Amino acid sequence: MDTTVKYIASAEELLHLDLTGKYALDADIDLGGRDWTPLGSDDAPFCGVLDGCGHTISNFRITKTDGAGNTGIFGMNAGTVQDVTFKNVRLSPKIVGSANVGLLAGRNDGSFWGVRTEGCAVILTCSAPARVLLGGLAGLSTGSFRNVVLDTEVHADCGDADVVAAGFVGKTDGGVFECVETFGELHLTGERTRAALFGGELCDTVLRACRFSAPMNLLNGELFMQYALEETGCTEFDGCLWRDNRGADRFLPKQALALRRLCCEHMERMGSIAWTPDRTLRFTCSCGAKVHAQVFEAGVMHVGMPYCHKNNSYEQFLDCFRSDGTLQPWLAADGYDVFDLYMGNDCSGAVYWAWGRAGNDLTYRWTENMMPEQRMGVLPVAGYDGYCSPLSADVVAKNTPEVIAEAYANARTGDAVLCYGKGGHVRMLCRAPAVYRDRAGTISLKRSYLVTHEQGGGLLTARKKVSSWLLNERYTFAQLLRDNYIPITCKTLQDGRREEPQVSLTREGERLDGCTVRSNYRITSLDAQIVTEAGTPVWSGRYYTAVCTYDEEGHDARPRETVRSVPLSCLRPPLPHTVMQHGKRYVCRLSVLLGTGERFALDDAAFLW
Repeated sequence: MDTTVKYIASAEELLHLDLTGKYALDADIDLGGRDWTPLGSDDAPFCGVLDGCGHTISNFRITKTDGAGNTGIFGMNAGTVQDVTFKNVRLSPKIVGSANVGLLAGRNDGSFWGVRTEGCAVILTCSAPARVLLGGLAGLSTGSFRNVVLDTEVHADCGDADVVAAGFVGKTDGGVFECVETFGELHLTGERTRAALFGGELCDTVLRACRFSAPMNLLNGELFMQYALEETGCTEFDGCLWRDNRGADRFLPKQALALRRLCCEHMERMGSIAWTPDRTLRFTCSCGAKVHAQVFEAGVMHVGMPYCHKNNSYEQFLDCFRSDGTLQPWLAADGYDVFDLYMGNDCSGAVYWAWGRAGNDLTYRWTENMMPEQRMGVLPVAGYDGYCSPLSADVVAKNTPEVIAEAYANARTGDAVLCYGKGGHVRMLCRAPAVYRDRAGTISLKRSYLVTHEQGGGLLTARKKVSSWLLNERYTFAQLLRDNYIPITCKTLQDGRREEPQVSLTREGERLDGCTVRSNYRITSLDAQIVTEAGTPVWSGRYYTAVCTYDEEGHDARPRETVRSVPLSCLRPPLPHTVMQHGKRYVCRLSVLLGTGERFALDDAAFLW
């Protein structure tokens, strides 16, 4: 053991460090919400060594400042701080004079290496005549930051004070920032406040392999994206990336954002429902050129609606279970073929039902019909020509990967990405894209990514045994381009306008066969109750519009149609003819469930049997 190093393992020892000592942590230290006095000042900087040895210092605050000077965990650092994590730290100074403010250091003339922050915040208030240099890492720096990860929110209410603020550092005079990444947002207000992502005023500084990853950065409510305010001397940016937040969901109109979230939430609902069959189900499902023998073992929890081409709704899936959670008896144990599983849907069907939660402009049936060129309600995300080919590889080639990447960047929550060639697959975005650009504005394909929900991904990748779904799966732009995915949307998501649902009953003649339920949205199911004119119940049942079987060749039929009208003749096969009396009048009470999830009760329909 190095006798020149003092090992510390308690809060009391930590709070009484000598400014020139050499220290190493022997354990994680929780300060339990205590006040921390910044280590070092202009007159007496910290010149020692603090080696965290991989440990964490957590739960403290810095509130007692003199309103000026250097404010941070280290007021002024001229020593070495390494291999330590600072967690749940709150720096909340009130500045009235000239000051340098940063979470790690007010001023850094030394070195920070292998340092992390987690869940930290800088909450600054100041007003004229205050002059402040503010940074997530440091207010002023001539030293170095290497292998540093900053998870620190910076909020500054600057009034009419003179403030230069940045994600990394307010001002530099020499020094190096290498492999530094920040995730913390900057929210700044002030009449004279100036802000940049990496540095405010940079002089003779090297920034190498740095990333500014904060999901939102605002000055007086407006997004800012400049690297630096001023660069002098030999300032150099090498391999640095910044997160472009111009496409963030929060900039969408509230109504449009609500509709997009509605779609995404339904997609997640279909993919996350947990169910445990009381008997084993076996069936075969084709997936492109592949054939999958799917087995749902009795007593084993499965997640998400099963994968099949039946294109059934979430509500129909729930109806496959009795009130006690066991499977309905009409679900056979064996013998399902590719089209006969009543419990599930496929990738395009899942997106169909999710989009149908918000809009009524879709008519596609299969993945191939989702290509914008098919003109079945699917639209290209702005920025590329989606009508140039029925194949996604051709669309990518004719528009160029660079144009498609920019289209990815313009996608939003609820939009989707689609590939179609010999086979096809579609994924729905569950959040806005994370877009990283270099200084020239070029998208980094390996760093930028989408996060999606998808039905069938678990089958395609064989990554999951009990679910065909992949939720919150991340794909880089490079991966998506490799597989020729193009971004798509629909009219409702594009303009944020939703047509109000309408349901009506039309009739011709007195017979049940002459009655038709109509809607401007997809009809999911029809609940009917037959009573006598005196009100005595005769029969009740539920009809799903996706119940027809496929023909022998497996071609698409009614299960994949956008059903907006249902003749009540659909009720005739199950009606109890032995109970219904010829020539007698009955009343049909109807309730209609739409693809939006809304249910409508219709006026009673009297009819002659």
